Amino acid sequence: MTRNIVTFYTLATHAVESTMNSDNKITWQIIKDGMNETLYALSSMKFNVTTLSLLFFHTFLKKKKRSQQPPPLFFLLLQDPADGEDVVKANLQKLNDQMHAAFRNLEDH
Repeated sequence: MTRNIVTFYTLATHAVESTMNSDNKITWQIIKDGMNETLYALSSMKFNVTTLSLLFFHTFLKKKKRSQQPPPLFFLLLQDPADGEDVVKANLQKLNDQMHAAFRNLEDH
C-alpha cells in the first residue's frame, strides 16, 4: 500500500515539474480532476475487503444507470484478504500499473 501512495506522489510531482514550462501544464488540480478513481482506490486500499466492495457496488448502482459499467478500478475492491497474500499483492501491483498508465496518458494529452 505504501508503495502505491509513494508512487502516486512521485508520478504526480514528476508530471507537474516536467510540464512546468510547457504550454500544456499539468497542475495538481488537473491531476485531482482527471484521476478521481485512482485517488479513491488509493485511499480505500486499507478497507479492501468484500463487505466494503458490496457496499460500494450497491452505492454505485443507486447513483448510476444500470446499463453503465462500473469504473475500472472497482474490480480491485472485489477481493477478500482471506484469498491470500499473493492475490492481495497482485491487485496492489495492478493498481500500481494502472497509475503508471494513467500518468503516461495525462502527460501525452
